[in-house]
Amino acid sequence: MRILSLLIPFIFGKTVNCTLYKSAARNICKMSDAENYSIAFVTISDKQAADKLSDEMLNKKLVACVNIVSGVESRYVWEGKVNIDSEVLMIIKTRTSRLKELGELIKDKHPYDCPEFITTKIDDGNSADLKWLGKTFQKSK
Repeated sequence: MRILSLLIPFIFGKTVNCTLYKSAARNICKMSDAENYSIAFVTISDKQAADKLSDEMLNKKLVACVNIVSGVESRYVWEGKVNIDSEVLMIIKTRTSRLKELGELIKDKHPYDCPEFITTKIDDGNSADLKWLGKTFQKSK
């Protein structure tokens, strides 16, 4: 339910009225402090590498939660050649103020030469979930 409440605004867009998706997840509404939080998307080679990287993020208190999604097929151009690889997608919830530190950790610890690190701010969400997110870890130093 937690991931659903965070992804619904991305699926339907910012202009969707809360009542349209209240049946999918209760208590979703516009939160004035939602912009304090972001989601980062990172692909990585396998679950073992994702586990190791997510543990480091969590232990350093840079993130509140990491969802690890196995079975992702990535198609991309690298060095002029089309590649198709099995990867793992990491969906990372964090404070927007921690993105710089998180990006540095990913660049330093990720096994790829050019790791994917794409972020977007959270505009809407379940108020209880956002409160949990804020209490889970501190703002940047």
